[in-house]
Amino acid sequence: MRWRSPTDLDAFLDMAAPLREHAAVNQLPLGIVTSIRLGTSRYEEVRTFCVTDDDGALLGAVVQTPPWPASLSAMSPAAAAFAARSLLAAHPELDGVTGPADAAHTFAGAAVALSGAEGPTVVTNLGVWVLHEVAPVPTPPGEPRVATPDDAPLLQVWAGAFRDEAAPADPPPTPLAGSRYGGSGRAWVWTVEGRPVAFANFPREVAGYRSVGPVYTPPEERGRGYATALVAHMSRVALAEGMRGCTLFTDLTNPTSNAIYARIGYRREAVFTRLAWKNP
Repeated sequence: MRWRSPTDLDAFLDMAAPLREHAAVNQLPLGIVTSIRLGTSRYEEVRTFCVTDDDGALLGAVVQTPPWPASLSAMSPAAAAFAARSLLAAHPELDGVTGPADAAHTFAGAAVALSGAEGPTVVTNLGVWVLHEVAPVPTPPGEPRVATPDDAPLLQVWAGAFRDEAAPADPPPTPLAGSRYGGSGRAWVWTVEGRPVAFANFPREVAGYRSVGPVYTPPEERGRGYATALVAHMSRVALAEGMRGCTLFTDLTNPTSNAIYARIGYRREAVFTRLAWKNP
């Protein structure tokens, strides 16, 4: 096997093109790099890597945007172990990985064996869900609209609240997160009498699939179906604009969100695992 580190983002996307055949499972490395290339990403640095066989055929891809964990495509156990050894040789400070469950566990085990780190431990197990047709759901009071720069202060607060509640292992949102959402044209809010009560975002687009997330409703507004209606509406918009489908991630320990997305028409396609270890 060979370890390749294309510094040009277009070169990486060309090398990783076979991953597009299974876009939902491989959306993280492809989507992160595509977003950075288009200037729509929050990441300031990106590291891109491909594992190939000796003839140059792609075996897998890895992308890392410090301080976030490495993001894996689907790959064999042998390729995942090789990727861990190769990446840690260049970046021994790496302390986490996210990807398809089997590949992520193999990568983390190899990283710990190489570094003598403590762990690995499972941070979260995520369902990867895919939608091709939106099912009918009840419509609550209010209506959806695209977020605007005027929403930025509220979306900044909501971004922090989502992170604290749903993804505490993630780095905190940057001070510009609200402005990014409000000015991107890709974030939406559900409003009741003009007042935003829920929020969701389209963070990336890969091979005709548009991803949804984060999705957030403040506690005092929950139980009214606002986020369900908003995600259903955004999914319909994506399909109407020619997308093949939509994808999203859910925490598999949260039965409420899993049930909500299933009612909209999302079907679970894979399980991702995020693992972390403590370097000596």
